[in-house]
Amino acid sequence: MCKSLKPSVLFKRLCKKIGSLGSVLVAYSGGVDSTLVVKAAKDAGARFLTVFCDSPLVPSRLKKQAKDVATRLRLPFLVIQKDELKDGLFCTNPMDRCYICKRGLFSMLKNIADERGFDTIAVGTNVDDLDDFRPGMKAEEEFRVARPLLECGMGKREIRAIARYLRLPNAEAPSEACLASRIPFNSPITRKKLEMVDAAEEFLNRLGFAGCRVRNHETLARIELRTAGEFRKMTETMRRRIFDGLKKIGFEYVTLDMLGYRK
Repeated sequence: MCKSLKPSVLFKRLCKKIGSLGSVLVAYSGGVDSTLVVKAAKDAGARFLTVFCDSPLVPSRLKKQAKDVATRLRLPFLVIQKDELKDGLFCTNPMDRCYICKRGLFSMLKNIADERGFDTIAVGTNVDDLDDFRPGMKAEEEFRVARPLLECGMGKREIRAIARYLRLPNAEAPSEACLASRIPFNSPITRKKLEMVDAAEEFLNRLGFAGCRVRNHETLARIELRTAGEFRKMTETMRRRIFDGLKKIGFEYVTLDMLGYRK
C-alpha cells in the first residue's frame, strides 16, 4: 500500500501518527530508521527527546554518525551509558541476547521518560524487521514501545525514499547492527572480541568497503562484503593489505565469505 504513495504523503502520515503519541522519547541509534522517527516528531511539533545509548556494542562509526546527525538536525540530544558486558547472562551469548539487551535498555529509557514526563517511548522498528530473527522485539512489546514506522506500514524502501526527500544526512548510510551480532551464538562475548571487530571494520571502511561485516571466530576473521563491486576490488595487493591490517589487530587468519553480507 505504501509503495505507491509519494514520500511527501508518507511523511505526513508518519508525522500524524507520531503527533498522536503525545510527548515522545525516541530511542535513537543514529541510523536512518530512528532518525526519520525523530525528524517526524520534530516536524509534528511534538515535545520530544532524542536518546542515544553509548555502549561497547555500538560501532565507532555509528557513534560518530549519531552525534553528527543530531547536531545537523538540531535535535535535543541525550547520551546515556550502558555496559552490557557487566551482565553475565548476556556475555554467554544466548540466542535471546538481543532480548536481554533491549530489556535493560527499555528499563533505562522508561525511568528517564517517567522522570522527565514523556508519554511514550518510540523506536525505529519497521516492516522489514518482521522478516528477521529479532528477539528484541519481544522487549518492545513488553514495554509497550511505540513503533510508528511499523504501524504506518513502512519498510526500508519507503524509509530511504522519505529520507532522500527530506535530505537527511544519513539517507544513504548502510544499515548497522550491534557488534555482538558479529560473534556466533554461544561463543562468549568479550570486550576484546568487540574491540577487534570494531577496529577491523573501521579499517575496511577506510579502504572503501562501506557497511561490511567482520565476523569474529576467535582467531579467524570472516569478512562479508555488500556488493559485487567490492569483490572485484579484492586484488592480490588489496588482499595482502587487508590481511596485514587485520593481523595487527589480532586475527591470525582472514577469510572472505563467498556469499557476501547476510543479516
